[in-house]
Amino acid sequence: MVEISDIKDRDSLKAWLEELQFDEDENRRIALKISYRVAMRVLPVFWRWVLANQEDPKFDLEVLPLLRSCLLSGVAGDLPKPEIKIAPDAIRSCAHSAYANQTTQDGNVTSAAYSIYSALALADVRERRAPNLLKIPNGVTQKDSASSRRAYVVGSEFAGAGANAVSGVYPEIWNEIRKDCETLVAGGRGIDTSPLWNFGNSASEEWRFLRENLPAGWEFWRDWYQDALDGEQPNWNLLAKIALIKPVDWDTDSDHVNGLIAEIQLKYAVAASPNAEDLIVNDDGLFEIILRSDLPAGTLQDVQDRLRDVIADIRRAQQQENNQYNPLVAEADLLERILARYPDNALRLHEACTKVIIHIGGNVANGVLPENDNLVGDVSGDVQVCADDIYNFDAEVKTAIDARNKLRFARLSDEQKAAIVQFTEAVAQNSVEPLAEELREDVQVVKDELVPSEETASERYRLGSRLARALVLGAKNVGGALILLGSVAGGVTALVWVVRILLGAIL
Repeated sequence: MVEISDIKDRDSLKAWLEELQFDEDENRRIALKISYRVAMRVLPVFWRWVLANQEDPKFDLEVLPLLRSCLLSGVAGDLPKPEIKIAPDAIRSCAHSAYANQTTQDGNVTSAAYSIYSALALADVRERRAPNLLKIPNGVTQKDSASSRRAYVVGSEFAGAGANAVSGVYPEIWNEIRKDCETLVAGGRGIDTSPLWNFGNSASEEWRFLRENLPAGWEFWRDWYQDALDGEQPNWNLLAKIALIKPVDWDTDSDHVNGLIAEIQLKYAVAASPNAEDLIVNDDGLFEIILRSDLPAGTLQDVQDRLRDVIADIRRAQQQENNQYNPLVAEADLLERILARYPDNALRLHEACTKVIIHIGGNVANGVLPENDNLVGDVSGDVQVCADDIYNFDAEVKTAIDARNKLRFARLSDEQKAAIVQFTEAVAQNSVEPLAEELREDVQVVKDELVPSEETASERYRLGSRLARALVLGAKNVGGALILLGSVAGGVTALVWVVRILLGAIL
């Protein structure tokens, strides 16, 4: 029996794959994942070569089939269901792109292209059917008789062939493959969050070149590959929608395809960032908010009354000399402001309660407020009851909070903050009050944020959710709001990038 430690070439990998004891679907998925990750590791080598020759008017037609095919192979490995249609034409287009320029003397490019094609050909193996492939380098061919063999066995040939092709350039690729094998047989989906390179990125120079030289409008592709490189959990459902854009669209040009990708991302961002409200365009062509709430009137009244009682208790305690409760005054002020401004907004009330609980907990932990104190405990407890009642009895709020809690917010650079501020101001200028004021308040919080925290999560999520909706509405329905499309260099794809950096893992 071949052990993982024995895997060192095409034959040993093929033998190991054929000895797997999982069911056929799982064996095929493992072969797919290995081959896909080999292709992704060397993708920058071939991609850089194409980009460096982009004065060729066929640049888009060269690189788009390659990128689409990588998307397809990744999707096929994670969602190998009948509804996931792997397009043979895309695979063959990629093959043409990969080999049409083999006359270049760059052996790295040829090896990378071969490895990619091997992985992508594997992605088209499904339903016990192998594709009728073109002849590929080194005399390797896919014979018609293979169509009767089990899909994972066919796949094992391509996984090994692709790895062999690139191993002459990157011999350490086999260390990475063995690592993948260990992760895959351990079960679960850990392979999706495993970095592409665990023993040093051999294609780091090529990727650095690409990151610095990809033209405007290619933000999705840059972030997609960087996420794969870093081991960020892919959003396979979103990637499937992008990969399955109609072939006729992929055959157009990059501006068209990247525009369609941006539209898909926006629709997904809107669906994935519920915020207990609807953003609409009013009769004057301006953005306006309509609240959505399921909170019973009696529960809302109880929350308001309890919070007013909390404020009164803090104010009374404030009158004492040498007051140890002074830090609670800021919390009373916060609750008072929210009750005055948003008395009927259940989500805002919940967010204020959450912030008060966080503040009190931090002050107790730091010794600023006394521990095991009756007043501190009563205030914190009553505010928590308010938050719990809103969460438990308002489905709209619960949905919004649950969606927000799934996100991992990344630290923002000064450049990113500047783009967010610019985009937000364009939306605010096309909004009624109080929405315009709220947008400017939220973006100020985001701008001043040093590191992501629970303290700023609600403002950041709300801002991202609203900007995504504004972009969808503004780009399609409101002539005056078309300013949005010119407010940040790069057009709509750059604005989608703004939404992505705000909402993090949604896209």
